[in-house]
Order: sequence, then structure tokens, then C-alpha cells
Amino acid sequence: MKHIDKADGAGEEFLALESCDADRPQTHFRDQHGGLHLLALRIGAGERAQWEGKLAERGVEIVHRTRWTLYVRDPEGNRIGLSHFPHEA
Repeated sequence: MKHIDKADGAGEEFLALESCDADRPQTHFRDQHGGLHLLALRIGAGERAQWEGKLAERGVEIVHRTRWTLYVRDPEGNRIGLSHFPHEA
């Protein structure tokens, strides 16, 4: 995974792209083929619960959770992460 943080400004900029060059075992969360499979956007650590509520209200399933990130799928099946990495919630 590559994290690109832009250092200027308020420090709120964040972009994470995940790619894989080799096939790997498929899971309900990850595609088995190489390529770009994730776009992650920054949210504030204190906003996590609000985002969970907004997604639930709109019927958007959170397909995976980690310590810092909520993962959903867009209408085409691509993974989207809402991440407060590296800040704790």
C-alpha cells in the first residue's frame, strides 16, 4: 500500500492507493487479481462514528473495519476506505 501525504497546508490531505502485482487468495474483502483495488480518503478520528451512522442511514454496507479504516464498496464493486490513519478513534 502506498500512502501519499501532502506536507503543506493544514496537514489534512491524505490519499492511499493499494495495488498488487500478483494473484493472491480471494476473500470477501479482497479481489484475487493484481491492480488498483482501493481508494482511501481521510476522515477525522472523531468523525468515525458519524460516518458509520451516515452510511447506515443510506443503506451502505461497511464490508470491513480495521483499527483506523472503514471500508465500503462503490456501485462498481471497488473498495473505498474512510481512514483516520494513524490517529486513534
